[in-house]
Amino acid sequence: MKKIALALLATLVFLPGVVEAASISLYRRDSTISPVETYVEDTVLFNEAPDTLEIPLLFSAHTFEASSTLSEHSCSMEEKDYGSLITCDLPEGEGGRLSLDFITNEIVRHTGEHYYFEDDLNAPYYTEDMVYNARLEEGYVLIDGDMDTPFPVFSPGYGQEGSDGRRIYVIWSTEDIDEGDGIRTRLSFERTEEPEEGFGEVYIVGIGVALVLALLLIGSSLGKEEEGIPQALKDDERKIMEIVESSGGEIKQKRIVDNVEFSKAKVSRLIHDLKERGLLETKKVGRTNRVRLKNGE
Repeated sequence: MKKIALALLATLVFLPGVVEAASISLYRRDSTISPVETYVEDTVLFNEAPDTLEIPLLFSAHTFEASSTLSEHSCSMEEKDYGSLITCDLPEGEGGRLSLDFITNEIVRHTGEHYYFEDDLNAPYYTEDMVYNARLEEGYVLIDGDMDTPFPVFSPGYGQEGSDGRRIYVIWSTEDIDEGDGIRTRLSFERTEEPEEGFGEVYIVGIGVALVLALLLIGSSLGKEEEGIPQALKDDERKIMEIVESSGGEIKQKRIVDNVEFSKAKVSRLIHDLKERGLLETKKVGRTNRVRLKNGE
């Protein structure tokens, strides 16, 4: 009887330390949202990593990639009845960053009037800071708050709306999150309205055409070596364009992935963004894509 009592006492003393050993300083999710696909990047900063990390997703996902500054990691994604499950084996007690990238097409639906996005980000362990950044694909905006619809513009209401000059985003941030709690993000968006055609618009278009012709003349006088990649690109976008251009204007997408430090999911997102801007185009060939400069030979 005395041995049993001692065993129970030892369990009460040591169990809390085991349960609370794993902790997260920051869990951030960045989602680039469109009606077709949503590109998701999770960043987890561990104070002390658990032996096994499980992140259930209430939707099916694909094109999964993982990277980390931890001494080792082994991550996989499998399909479940409820969606997908990410499982990572990590060095227990070690601090560092874990990045998880994936794509889903199941968290945006069309309501008939607009599009509605919903996602839940829950803490797998106690988390000091949690951030969710929901960024709309270029060409989309949040719905007008006066629209007659039961769907919120965005929820929770403490989210901060903003723009990076190209895209609208909403950021939610909270602190001291217990295991299982988190942020339930919701937002409604629509495509930006096309301007009505009129004299003013025609005049502006005419000025634009004249400017384009002038730039073409200037460009031709500088020689063909000055053509190619636009200046107004971010570093990662420019890297993709340079690889395609240096390969004669066309390359397999897998070769792009092999020549950059980005994940496969990030490369897919960058190519998608550059396609939307009319700089690249893709063609399915067998089990891969061929990426080429728009209007390239």
